[in-house]
Amino acid sequence: ARAGAYGMALLFLNPLEFEFLKYLGHYGVHLEEYGVPFKVPNLQLKFEKMTTDDEHLRRAGVRAFKAFVHSYQAHKMREIFDSNKLDLETVAIAFALDHIPPVQIHKKEKKPYVKGV
Repeated sequence: ARAGAYGMALLFLNPLEFEFLKYLGHYGVHLEEYGVPFKVPNLQLKFEKMTTDDEHLRRAGVRAFKAFVHSYQAHKMREIFDSNKLDLETVAIAFALDHIPPVQIHKKEKKPYVKGV
């Protein structure tokens, strides 16, 4: 992402993605954990009102939601970024949406056990 140059980034992970930290550490990526300050303003309701009142923002939120879910499904590290474990309601809230937009989740196929095969 930095084309070989030095840089810094801020990475947000949900608990299901913490295994990704081991992968980054294996490649020598220096990591520091930052806690969330105790007093964080509650902006969620303001953001949700904005997307309710502004059709352009609502559509942008829906497109961003769908892009996030699709990128999750396309990720090569599916054992960590498993779209079947995504809490779509929480993801929709993160994009200030009041409902889960329609999106297709590719379910893992459970192959039946066949003895001797």
